[in-house]
Amino acid sequence: MTTLFISAFLLGLIFNAAPGAVFAETVRQGVRGGYRPALGVQLGSLVGDALWAVLGLVGIGLLLQLDWLRWPIGVAGTLYLLWLAGDAWRAASVEFLVAGDAGVTQRSATRAGVLLSVTNPQNIAYWAALGSAM
Repeated sequence: MTTLFISAFLLGLIFNAAPGAVFAETVRQGVRGGYRPALGVQLGSLVGDALWAVLGLVGIGLLLQLDWLRWPIGVAGTLYLLWLAGDAWRAASVEFLVAGDAGVTQRSATRAGVLLSVTNPQNIAYWAALGSAM
């Protein structure tokens, strides 16, 4: 039990050490729309993390060891990250208002956070490792 706790704790530290896509999207939404959209991304990310936690505790980690299942999820995450990069690249050339952007909604920011968390290969690897350790 102690070994499981220590390994889960160390995986948690590694998981949170490097800023990733959720951090970048939070900053982007925060700059575009302020506090509420940035909070929406974080809340959406928590929903996605909770989904992976439940799946990991149910034992989905064993299934994610299969290449035929891990590969499509990784491709979906890669495609979503590429789409976000293209969207950010296009948005970089457009002038925006810092005081409030009508294009940013709480719902779209939360949806972005959920999608980032669910399709993030780092989340998949973390919960798969934690689920298979049990």
